[in-house]
Amino acid sequence: MSMKVSVVMATYNGAKYLVPQLNSLSNQDRLPDELIVFDDNSEDQTVAVLLKEIPNIPFPVDINSNEVNLGYTRNFELALRKAAGDIVFMCDQDDYWYPNKISRMLSIIDEQPEYLVYIHDVILADERLVSTGLTKLEQVRRAGMKNRHYVMGCAVAVRGSFLRQLPDIPDGYAGHDRWICNLADMVGAKYIVDEPLQLYRRHGKNTSQIIANQLRPVGPVRKFWYRFGPFFNGEISSKEKLGLRSARAVLKGLRELASTGSNLPFDFATAADQMDLKVHRLECRNKLRHKNFLERAFAVRRHYISGGYSEDNGIKSALRDIWG
Repeated sequence: MSMKVSVVMATYNGAKYLVPQLNSLSNQDRLPDELIVFDDNSEDQTVAVLLKEIPNIPFPVDINSNEVNLGYTRNFELALRKAAGDIVFMCDQDDYWYPNKISRMLSIIDEQPEYLVYIHDVILADERLVSTGLTKLEQVRRAGMKNRHYVMGCAVAVRGSFLRQLPDIPDGYAGHDRWICNLADMVGAKYIVDEPLQLYRRHGKNTSQIIANQLRPVGPVRKFWYRFGPFFNGEISSKEKLGLRSARAVLKGLRELASTGSNLPFDFATAADQMDLKVHRLECRNKLRHKNFLERAFAVRRHYISGGYSEDNGIKSALRDIWG
């Protein structure tokens, strides 16, 4: 059965890079059935460029403009809510899709039908779309991160049936793609395609600046600083508070999916129970860090002996908590 394909694009001050991306969509060997664009009150000629290019695009284009700037997360959420496709591709304004991206992903979805979210690899490119030869997944693995850490909105294809049952993204939650991928990952419904299907343009205005997006290979020094730098520059506490808030948000989302009688074949209730335990662990560890050093050291020791770190990173997590 043929699936309807939607592409959703969120734009903001993207006039400089927009045409190559639109051209790459028009050159797909399997064209999308619709392109939904939400512009976030751009201050440049983004909307004008879109309107000018519509006659050259061989599929329907729906352009929407926000009256005020909502931020990229909320802007993407609006675009995703309007998509009518069976499969919905998320699209940045400044990249370049290979001509077989849609057809290849649809083939993989047909071969692996049991997932909700599919995310492929990308080639990192500079501002002129010159390939570095590095892929994002390679960089993720060089940085010591696991596949579950791989979240890349512009590389995601998601089932419309999942999108239409997703709870709203909580205020303050950073990233529409993290929201979708994390909820799917909690029930084992995210599938990673270890194959690059587009160029990912890196320039000074990209919203994501994580280590795996750098245009040079992640080496030992960068890996060390990525993992331990927050301890030295004072950012560790704020990062962990953000992690706790994110975990609470995902817990709430899983509970909503479990309580609304989702007809998706996944056990969101069990996933919510697992996330509830994780949130409890994070809250306990957060309390430990606010004790004075001696109290903290003895409390961490008791927590470690009782198995409190078995679901985290063991001795590494214990040492981190002793640090305070």
